[in-house]
Amino acid sequence: MGELAMALGENAYFDRPVFDRTGLTGRYDITLKFSARPGAPPGIAQNRRPSLAAMLRRRLGLRLVPAKSPMPVLRIDLARAVATRCTEP
Repeated sequence: MGELAMALGENAYFDRPVFDRTGLTGRYDITLKFSARPGAPPGIAQNRRPSLAAMLRRRLGLRLVPAKSPMPVLRIDLARAVATRCTEP
């Protein structure tokens, strides 16, 4: 389930990361066919098709629940351009 959550989180369809909190272990063979209309807002059914979240719930019994969770963050306080030397042959 962790791989599915990671794939969903990396997909541009959702506007936030997806975490696996199912507690399920092991590997699963999952095949889902889903196509969203390009440029359509996330979570909106398109052309009478169910949203991806609705499909996950109906086909796999998985529910996406919005929640707050700590995330690792890389903070950059200062960045400077580095001068490079070009040596011509």
